[in-house]
Amino acid sequence: MSDFNAEDYNISRHFYSEFYQITDHDGGPLTNIYLSYADRNMPVFGTVYLFHGYGGSPVEPCLKIPMLYALSRGFDVAALEGAALSATYSDKKDLSNMNLARQKYAIMRGLWFCSKNDRLCHDNKIAWGHSLSCRALSDMVAEHPFVRQYFGEVILNNPYFITPSRVEKLRNKLIKRDPSGSMWRTLVDKAATMYRIIENQKYSIPTCLRNLAVPLPQAWQYKPENIESLAAKMSDFVTDIRMTFVLGTADDMAEYNQNLKFYNGLKVTNKELISIDGADHSFENAIPQYNQVAHGIIDNIYTRCEKTK
Repeated sequence: MSDFNAEDYNISRHFYSEFYQITDHDGGPLTNIYLSYADRNMPVFGTVYLFHGYGGSPVEPCLKIPMLYALSRGFDVAALEGAALSATYSDKKDLSNMNLARQKYAIMRGLWFCSKNDRLCHDNKIAWGHSLSCRALSDMVAEHPFVRQYFGEVILNNPYFITPSRVEKLRNKLIKRDPSGSMWRTLVDKAATMYRIIENQKYSIPTCLRNLAVPLPQAWQYKPENIESLAAKMSDFVTDIRMTFVLGTADDMAEYNQNLKFYNGLKVTNKELISIDGADHSFENAIPQYNQVAHGIIDNIYTRCEKTK
């Protein structure tokens, strides 16, 4: 295990057949798109789209495992990497760009790009998201008919839907101590560094509470004791999308109990909950169990697609 030199970054390119980049209005990297295609000597059943979270990567285990297995089962794969949020794209990171709004924009631009690729245009499109990108996808499903109609299935891996309750409790404690909010504002902008080991290499990712606080639009406000009501509002937007929640019971980033409430609050029948006992936010401490779960989900998708082929 070692730190990467700058020229060694973007290891994701080694795991996919094609690479494309979309830039923002300033010419900086916005969305990296990695594509691989299933063997055309066997039936192709659809496309699995992969979305990483804050400080994630297209080749972290919870995306690499389904990517490799999906290819073997006759699915094309498209990983949409938000360049700003990625751990493995570049050693140059701008904390001001590492936020939910930019990730949503990066995903939308990536989806438009992929929608124009005839080789990916199958009837079955599956979204496989992790962490903050699950919030991005849920916002986009509610806001954009294009996204709502694009995916027939969405797999949500330890979704980071809202600010964790422990952060809200800290905020309330500081506001009580300092009603002006000065202490809280200082804290939310205080930069810190988190570290990831991906593909046996060590990466550093800048972070701050402001970037991990993901407030909801006014129309979606809810009472903290009634998260289920928020999920119920979302139900009308996902009636035609099969939803699978994959949750680690020891998730230390998003909160397992919070996500259970989201799942229970969804007033739809096309949903499934899979809990992995003891798994953390990245599932990296439970790779064998996650491998089994991911394979099982893809096998079930394969069976459903095969019946309609």
